[in-house]
Amino acid sequence: MKSNIISICCFFLALAQISAQSSQSTRLVFQPITLTGDSWKILPDVFQPRWQVAVTGSYFLNNPVEAQTFDGGGLGNIQQVVYSNPALFGQLFEALGGEFFIGNPSGHTGQGGFSQEQSPSLGLAIALRLAPRLQVEGGAALSRSEVGADFPVAVFSQQHGQPQTLQGSLNTELEHLRAQLGGTWFFGKSTFQPFLGAGFQFSKTAASTTQASMADVRFPVGEQRSVSALGAYGTAGVEVHPAFPLFFKAAFQVGTEKTHSPGGAETALHSSVLAGIGWRF
Repeated sequence: MKSNIISICCFFLALAQISAQSSQSTRLVFQPITLTGDSWKILPDVFQPRWQVAVTGSYFLNNPVEAQTFDGGGLGNIQQVVYSNPALFGQLFEALGGEFFIGNPSGHTGQGGFSQEQSPSLGLAIALRLAPRLQVEGGAALSRSEVGADFPVAVFSQQHGQPQTLQGSLNTELEHLRAQLGGTWFFGKSTFQPFLGAGFQFSKTAASTTQASMADVRFPVGEQRSVSALGAYGTAGVEVHPAFPLFFKAAFQVGTEKTHSPGGAETALHSSVLAGIGWRF
C-alpha cells in the first residue's frame, strides 16, 4: 500500500515537471519598440484636400446648337447679295440657264433641309476634392461643326416654258466653346467611385462667313458672328482610381442651352457622353 502511494506521488510530480517545461517552451517574449526617431512617423487619419486635372473628350448625342441659328441671315439676305452684284447675277444667270427667283413663286421663302455635322470636343477639367465625397470642379471644351441648309430657287428657262425649282445650299463652319462650373457628390471612396453632379454652364458659338451655292456657283453671304448663352447641366458617371495619382472618368451629361432661331428664342435640352484621364496631386 505504501509503495502504491509513493508511485502515485512520483507520477504526479513527473506530470507537473513536464507541464512546467511545456509552458516555458511556448512562452512569448515581447520586446518593446519605440515609435519615435527618423524611421518612424505617426500620421493622423485626416482627409487632405487634393487637386485633380483631367483631359476630357466628349461627344454630343444631339447638336449643341440648332442649325437654324446660323442660316446666313435668311433668304432676304441672299437675294440682296445676288441682286446687288451685277457680276454675280450674270454668272448665276448663265449657270442656271435663264431668269431665276430665290424662293418659290408662291411667295414661300423658307429654308429647309437643315443638317449639322458635329465633331467630338476636347477639353480640360480642374477639380478640388474638398471632402472625401464632395468636389468642386470647372472646365472648358472646344469643338467644331459644319451647318448646312437648303433653299429653293425657281428658274424661268425659255427652253422648258414652265419654271423649274432647284435647290441652293448654305454652309457655315462653327466653333463651339463650352465652360462649366459646378459640384460633384461621390458615393464611394474605393477604386470605383460613382457620382452625381450639377452646375452652371456658359456656351459661345462663333460662325465663319457663310457660303451659298447655286448651280456650282459659290459666293459669301453673311458676316462672322457669334451667339452666347447661359444654362445649367446635370451629370452622372464614375471615377476609377486604379493607383495614385492616376484616375479615369466616364460620365453622361444633360444641359440646357438658350438658342435663337428665325421664330424667336427658345431653350433646348442637349445631352453628351464624356470620357477622360487625369492626375491627382
